[in-house]
Amino acid sequence: MGTKWSNEERIRRSGRGSHMWKEDSKNYYTIHSWLIKNFVKPEHCEHCGKFAKRIEWALIKGFSYEKKRENFIPLCRSCHARYDFTEETRKKHLGMTFNKQPVIQIDKNGKEIARYESIKEAAKAVGTCQQVISAYFSGRLKSVKGYLWKKI
Repeated sequence: MGTKWSNEERIRRSGRGSHMWKEDSKNYYTIHSWLIKNFVKPEHCEHCGKFAKRIEWALIKGFSYEKKRENFIPLCRSCHARYDFTEETRKKHLGMTFNKQPVIQIDKNGKEIARYESIKEAAKAVGTCQQVISAYFSGRLKSVKGYLWKKI
């Protein structure tokens, strides 16, 4: 059975009194824990104004991870995702831009019909959505609009 600490001892051993305390710790978990512990939970999103059950602290672009309240804004989950997920982070996570994959349109006889700079462009040209062509590349479809496709 573990040791039971009095409230005074628990307070003395937490924060700066803890053996785990690091004065200039700038990692994600430490700073977000600090925000949650030291500031009142915001009731609404600063971007869209919605009152949400889950409000998250988002680092303002251009600021560094530091224990400064002014470096963060309260956002709902959907606004936080849109705020953080830029084209730059998309490339970083996916290794390439999803829509910029060049493709070739091929007829049933194997003859090349057209080349497109992206799946999105190809989908627009043949009158379908890009998810359908992506489904072809993942093996869920045998053809799209009667055509075969090849990634370049």
